[in-house]
Amino acid sequence: MAIWELKWEWLLAEILGLAGALLVVFLLIRLIREHRSPTSTMAWGIAILLLPYVGVPLYLLFGGRKVRRHRRLKGQLFPASDTRGDADLPAPAARLEIVETVRVLEGAGYPAVKADNHLEFIASGERAYARLMEMVAAAKVDIAVTVFILGHHHVGRSFVELLTKKAREGVKVRLLLDAVGSFRTRWGFVAPLRQAGGRVGVFMPILPIGRKWSTHLRTHRKLVAVDGRTAMIGGMNISHEYMGPAPDPKRWTDACAIVSGPVVDDLLGIFAVDWHFATGEDWEPSPRDWSAAPRPGDTLMQVVASGPDADAMPLHDAVLISMLRAKRRVWIVSPYFIPDDSLLRTLMLLGRMGRDVRLIVPRRSNHFIADLARGAFFRDLMGSSVKLFAYRKGMLHTKLLVIDDEIAMVGSANMDIRSLYLDYELGVLVYSAKEVQVIADVIRDYQQDADRLTWEKGIRKNFATEMAEDVCRLFAPIL
Repeated sequence: MAIWELKWEWLLAEILGLAGALLVVFLLIRLIREHRSPTSTMAWGIAILLLPYVGVPLYLLFGGRKVRRHRRLKGQLFPASDTRGDADLPAPAARLEIVETVRVLEGAGYPAVKADNHLEFIASGERAYARLMEMVAAAKVDIAVTVFILGHHHVGRSFVELLTKKAREGVKVRLLLDAVGSFRTRWGFVAPLRQAGGRVGVFMPILPIGRKWSTHLRTHRKLVAVDGRTAMIGGMNISHEYMGPAPDPKRWTDACAIVSGPVVDDLLGIFAVDWHFATGEDWEPSPRDWSAAPRPGDTLMQVVASGPDADAMPLHDAVLISMLRAKRRVWIVSPYFIPDDSLLRTLMLLGRMGRDVRLIVPRRSNHFIADLARGAFFRDLMGSSVKLFAYRKGMLHTKLLVIDDEIAMVGSANMDIRSLYLDYELGVLVYSAKEVQVIADVIRDYQQDADRLTWEKGIRKNFATEMAEDVCRLFAPIL
């Protein structure tokens, strides 16, 4: 009996070993056929080959982008345009400085640039909370909200209570929560809203119970739209870390914008697609004839989004083409900086060309591995005259981009591979000089509270730390 047991154990071990080898080969073939960037392919390939007991399960959970499957299930956000931006642009958008950016987005099927908007930029958590609650309290027809994190403390609770009150008043309330970011608040926490007649959707559950699930493709989009007239966008989640009724020394530094005008229609169009995907329910925003209404303002804006539901990589491409057109400055604020090769090389090239390239990040973010990975990229940038700053007043969560006096970007996207390639992101490009300058002034204020990084201060480290940074950089495409 002992001999037979040993033979069966040996045979089982052989079968499992062969199955494991076949699985590795299958995953490598699948990885190659996904047509990722070479760095991403190499990073996952090394993890699968050299650390199969770690790399294989991680790839199965987080590596497969499943972009085609998700696009098939969700549908493209905007069908790509056959004209590829050949149509004449309105006069305000025909300026040479922005025309390529506009055409890149329109060629990818995105809505045309919109004039006659108003933008209020907010760089205070207390002001953001006050304006958010004021907007929602004034709602008469409908409220549409999508957010990555709905906090379970007093800020999230107050917001849900106000939504519940408006639902009882007959306002149509729709709240879309990410399954991971709002894991603690997606069910019982929002039950009063459901009971009052509000609708709550959960975006992309993490368990493979149905067809629409994913462990790593998250909606990072943030939007609160009221009556089809006004919308709040940016990087702020609805939680006490980002906003609140009173100052809090532990609160993160963040920013958002409140927009009104025709651009709100395009933002709601994105929400409608996301809502249908998550809930199966059709929803048409309240129609509004902006031509018959007084102009909210004179700001030129264009909606930009990214994710598996976007054709190609419109956010990435729009950022890149805008940077390459820069004549004077490119200023970036981002909590995390893990660029792909094209973005990194573009910033290095701009620095060598004498452009004023500045990057402001938090001294320490809330993700230790991301901080390690950025160190290796910083060493490359330091050799190209790019100015690096570490914000010293706590966590900096703001995501901003300013290019010359022509373009600014406000939204949810970080300057990292996850935001540019994987997550569902949302923002607006601002093409009006006055508003661009307002955002540039906020970046300048951040710089006043930041320390300039140099080789001697913050960049050059001991051998062990630099080696850890280089290893993290190697795996940056899968972070």
